[in-house]
Amino acid sequence: MAKHNLRHLLPLLFVATVVASPSTASEGVTGYVLRPDGSFEVYLPGDCNIHAANMQIKYSSRIAGNIQAQSIRGLEGVKVEMMLVWIGVTQVTRTDDQLNFFVGPISKSFPIGNFANSPHCNS
Repeated sequence: MAKHNLRHLLPLLFVATVVASPSTASEGVTGYVLRPDGSFEVYLPGDCNIHAANMQIKYSSRIAGNIQAQSIRGLEGVKVEMMLVWIGVTQVTRTDDQLNFFVGPISKSFPIGNFANSPHCNS
């Protein structure tokens, strides 16, 4: 079941993790673990800041969560800047062609096409 969910959720996983490609194309994810229960960990060479979908996003060198049907829950290691404060993204869901990002009680949706290209780290 985890493999089935992963195939449908790769865009979510990549938005939340892999899209944080370091500044050179030869660097990227240094490792990952995907467990049968859907929990995962992704390792980057270091912390990464990017600008995507009109948001500043910060990825830690370790990102973890749990893949479920059309969502990643319990997300760790991804933060967005809101009013000069960095707040953790706890969940990402997909509804049709929209990605929904949850930051505490606040959510914001974006067309999945906004994430078609992988941005590079700013730092």
